[in-house]
Amino acid sequence: MNLSQKAVSRLTLLRYEPRSAWGVNMLPFGSIFWLDEMPSMAELFENTNDAFLIHSMFGLRLKLWDGQTLDADEQQLWDSVKAQVPEWPFFKRLSLSTEQQQAHQLHFPQADVPRPFVWPELQLVLPSRC
Repeated sequence: MNLSQKAVSRLTLLRYEPRSAWGVNMLPFGSIFWLDEMPSMAELFENTNDAFLIHSMFGLRLKLWDGQTLDADEQQLWDSVKAQVPEWPFFKRLSLSTEQQQAHQLHFPQADVPRPFVWPELQLVLPSRC
């Protein structure tokens, strides 16, 4: 459950910006995301293991937003990635504002909908305020 050194380096360079723009990412993550937590997709996803781990992290955060508890394997993955990149802005956003919660519920009404692993292209739907 280790990210490559390249992924760790890329994620470590990202800095948390409290006012970062956010949007709804339908593919590949099926999640709300913030611009300050996203490295260059092309560079990061050269490694399929990195892609799988980061994709999984977004799925785990969805579970947390939906009030679900991570099982032992999921918690182990969460803890492993957090130990590798503890300052990744992703970990600063474990709750949603009212507007973000509404967008989350609108676009992702079922938290346990399977998320695809193969991504034909990145599709973004940004809220009007961004």
